[in-house]
Amino acid sequence: MNQKFHVILLAAFAGSALHAAQVTNVIDDLTTAQTLQAENATSTNTATAAGAIGGFRTTILNSAGNNEGEPTGIAVNAGTQRMSLATPEGATSTFQLLWGGANGTAGLGGVDFGAGQPLDLFTSVLSFSLRSTDQASNFTWTFTDTLGNSASYTGNFTVHSSASPPLGYNILLSSFSNSPAVNWNAIDFIAFSGGGVDSLDMSIPAPFAVVASTVPEPGTWMLFASGLVLAIIMVRRQATRRS
Repeated sequence: MNQKFHVILLAAFAGSALHAAQVTNVIDDLTTAQTLQAENATSTNTATAAGAIGGFRTTILNSAGNNEGEPTGIAVNAGTQRMSLATPEGATSTFQLLWGGANGTAGLGGVDFGAGQPLDLFTSVLSFSLRSTDQASNFTWTFTDTLGNSASYTGNFTVHSSASPPLGYNILLSSFSNSPAVNWNAIDFIAFSGGGVDSLDMSIPAPFAVVASTVPEPGTWMLFASGLVLAIIMVRRQATRRS
């Protein structure tokens, strides 16, 4: 093999060694049931939730316009691993799921999405899906770190039939407002909210997850670069000796 091929081979090896790793962080797999109802009021419930980040899930449901004596309901079905919202005709509801550690209020204590490595925000994604909804509506995700810095993203659920496959969402963390200011290796609170549309019914399946792509620390890059330079020098010396 010639010198040029050796250099290309070494560069490819170093590049593959520095390839970003992926870390999947499940926010909630919805394996713990929770049911909440509200009728022209706000109702809050915190459940000890196995499979939820921090071990707790707080659900907040606000309902207005319940004129037929029928409450709005939100439920997590552990069997189907789905969260469902059912709003009566003419009523309007909003919901929020909050993950925040002990009793939902103490904070997660700095969840590290990158397992010790910084995140590449342009390839890391928030991943979830929509099973069905009868109306278009907005949703918002918010991540807050231990210093109180928050990044949020507001998107849209389109009308989607349960007869179709779930509609997947993979939202780049770089798309979140204020994303660079948040320490994604020290997350304290996570919130998912939506609703605000008359007579809204929807179903959202598990899991909610952050799939983080990590980047090596600067020291790691320097180590690989130094090794690559040394390898190239050795290849050149060997080529010189053969000539």
